[in-house]
Amino acid sequence: MTQVRLIDANEREQLAPLLNKQSASDALAAYCALLHPMEKVKLYVSYDGGGRPNSFLAMAQTGMDLFRPLAVPFVASPKNLRDLLDAALSPGHPVLLSLPLEQRDWLDQSLLLSEMEITELLRLDPTSFKPIVNVLVMEVNMPSGLPRFEIRTRSGSYAAAGINWMGDRFSEIYLEADREAQIRGLGLSVISAMSTRLLEENRISLFGLDSTTELEFKDLSDIGYRSTGTRRILAQGIQKPRK
Repeated sequence: MTQVRLIDANEREQLAPLLNKQSASDALAAYCALLHPMEKVKLYVSYDGGGRPNSFLAMAQTGMDLFRPLAVPFVASPKNLRDLLDAALSPGHPVLLSLPLEQRDWLDQSLLLSEMEITELLRLDPTSFKPIVNVLVMEVNMPSGLPRFEIRTRSGSYAAAGINWMGDRFSEIYLEADREAQIRGLGLSVISAMSTRLLEENRISLFGLDSTTELEFKDLSDIGYRSTGTRRILAQGIQKPRK
């Protein structure tokens, strides 16, 4: 019989055997489960009949949204997902949900989804990296201590690359850029600068390519990014009323 419970900080290492720390596809779940500050994450774990963990759901407070936690399931069956969502979510309280696209249909019985985006997860190949040298790129000191690189032009155009999360092996980059900056390729310049910094720290950059950016796969491929084959959804989810 499946059991779900909220675990304490000193129990989170029990989740490590479920994850492949060398896999870019597991990287977000691994970060949330093992490295995100424990005071900012709740970990709901599903156990099999022998008392062994077989899946989990991380509910993380992040800078992505101050009012909606980021919900990151790591599951292998629809039932595990339903059990974890039932334990973690409250009716009427939305979350930002991130999970593999192939598990999208598993949510139909549990959540109402909106604001859905589909992202393709790209991974930098260090052996193919071709950095862009742009003298306009400036590093900015952030209160969090995480790196950020920006370009601000005289015309007012703006591009910046920062860090969504930073793990031991992988880190995910985000891009902020106005349309002019993206057309001029400034977004690619700041991504390149951030990728260089992370490589210097022995970390591999990840980037989620979606419809909100003017960047195309070819642009990122030209500087060394490769598809991981993983596509994820990011959507607002609200628990359906229980019948």
